[in-house]
Amino acid sequence: MSADRTWPMLPIHFAEERARQNEREEWERFQQVATLAGAPISLDEARQFTEALERRNDYSP
Repeated sequence: MSADRTWPMLPIHFAEERARQNEREEWERFQQVATLAGAPISLDEARQFTEALERRNDYSP
């Protein structure tokens, strides 16, 4: 595949990667706050947090 055919996809790839990085950073902050508060994070809380991120991403401008 030639580079000129993949070039238009690069900005999309970088935007998607940045969105994933933002989600990872937000999850890390969530974990840090919960840990500092002395609250262990359950799998249900993790699922709810992930679902909230997905809903926010679905409706973001």
